[in-house]
Amino acid sequence: MINLYYDTLVDDTVPVPNGSKIWQCANNTSRIPKATDSHLIVHEYTYFFNCIKALGSPFELFTAKEDCNNLFYPLELNPLALKEDENILDYIPTKSIKRISKGKMKMLLLIPTISHDYRYLWKLRRTIDNLTGLGIPREQIYIVLGDINQTYRKLLNTKNLFGIDWNQIYMQIALKSRYNIEDLRWVFNNEFASWPGEEKLKAEQFDIDNWNPKRLYSAFTGKANLHNTCFVSDLKYYGLDTLGKYSYNIGYNDINHNFKDFRITDKTKGEEFIERKKHYVKNLSKKTVIMDMTTAQRRVDGQYVNKSLYEDSVINIISDSWMPMLDENYLDETNVLAPGKMIWLQIAKAHPFMVLGCLNTINYIMNQGYFSSNFLVNEDYDRVTSITKTSEMICDNLKMLNECDTKELKDKMEFIKPYLIKNKEKFFERPNKRKFNLLFEEMKYE
Repeated sequence: MINLYYDTLVDDTVPVPNGSKIWQCANNTSRIPKATDSHLIVHEYTYFFNCIKALGSPFELFTAKEDCNNLFYPLELNPLALKEDENILDYIPTKSIKRISKGKMKMLLLIPTISHDYRYLWKLRRTIDNLTGLGIPREQIYIVLGDINQTYRKLLNTKNLFGIDWNQIYMQIALKSRYNIEDLRWVFNNEFASWPGEEKLKAEQFDIDNWNPKRLYSAFTGKANLHNTCFVSDLKYYGLDTLGKYSYNIGYNDINHNFKDFRITDKTKGEEFIERKKHYVKNLSKKTVIMDMTTAQRRVDGQYVNKSLYEDSVINIISDSWMPMLDENYLDETNVLAPGKMIWLQIAKAHPFMVLGCLNTINYIMNQGYFSSNFLVNEDYDRVTSITKTSEMICDNLKMLNECDTKELKDKMEFIKPYLIKNKEKFFERPNKRKFNLLFEEMKYE
């Protein structure tokens, strides 16, 4: 159970986002208020609250002079709120600020889409410092991020930091709505979480009975970050680039990655390796490879992916937005755990995959009750903190699969199919309200 205080409730039951002053209700039966201020520091909808409601986690709403124990004032912040010249208190009514300052309720900063990168989290630290300087005691501020391991407590100088597996929750709700399993469009009110129409749905829904690979892999490595540069240049070095499909720099960004960076090239491998990596990294900096969609198209369609990228590939490689970087400025950052949306999409589609992402991602997925792809590949890479070593181990798995004869590979695929199907069933049936229930139990202060 969580107790939430909102400055405005529609019909006494539906909250308007705290931090907004102008709003209107959606023109449908859901009557979900949408914040329409020209300058918003919060999301236009109460996404976090909508998820709580959709999953059936218990809550109570309070407003005006109502009071109770363990009362929270939620602010679902967007990145604008973390700008240096932004003062969050400018968007909160004075009466609510006073209640927070006096300890009658806690300010709850909800930013579950943020999970990593100390440089970005420093902005949040500065925001919290500013709030304390303006009279909000630090112990009155609670924060929820998408990092399950709550890695940034030291950086943010707070014990009131909590984490939630936001991406699994998001994808379950969004896909249920997109696939017409349950009408949950009101939760996120976006294109991806809405039924796309029969024709588009047919083009994206992978049927495992049609799994008949024509290539070894599909690698979703479109973002031009260091671990993708490392991996795609490794694919080329090991001659694996022609055995599958990959994407790279789908945002058409100017890239200036240095092949000498320890996160791109393992310099212990000798001169020949280093020289060839130099060549591949240099060539990559001039290229854009579109496998499915550009960044601009993804902004419109979310995680939509053509089903052929599943039907035609033995295994998919998912590049998450974060890999441990061993940055000396904040070494704790290697412990970040936040499996991304594309990882959960593979489970929802019943397809095997490997991950360039957070440490122990596969271990976490197994602890959630899902089966891994360990019959197909060696998953030791999941426990390695070096980007170059992880990339090499994934390439070794691809080489091993490529060495299987047709019958051996077919047998492996047939063996793993029932486990993939079971994963899909578990994903859509999973009672994710437990994640909220556990979070709220942790957050109790009275």
